Amino acid sequence: MGVAVASLVWWAGGIGAVVLAVRTIVDVADHTRVAFYAAGYSRSAWLVVLGAGIFLWPAAFVASLVYWLRARPRVVRAERALVPLA
Repeated sequence: MGVAVASLVWWAGGIGAVVLAVRTIVDVADHTRVAFYAAGYSRSAWLVVLGAGIFLWPAAFVASLVYWLRARPRVVRAERALVPLA
């Protein structure tokens, strides 16, 4: 019984990590390259890491967490600073 539960948790974690990575890829694609550059990041690098991470779900999970907690707030701030107020 314990092995079956561990296997189920492993698969559920994998599916959750892939879903999170896909959501993160959509969010990365939603922001401009200029905003990423202004924040000190490369949008292309994030897309490559997250895309490759889909096949290695623990890496995709970690990369997604780093993006949401560290990179995204900086990119959003940079994007807001670049857009002139009307």
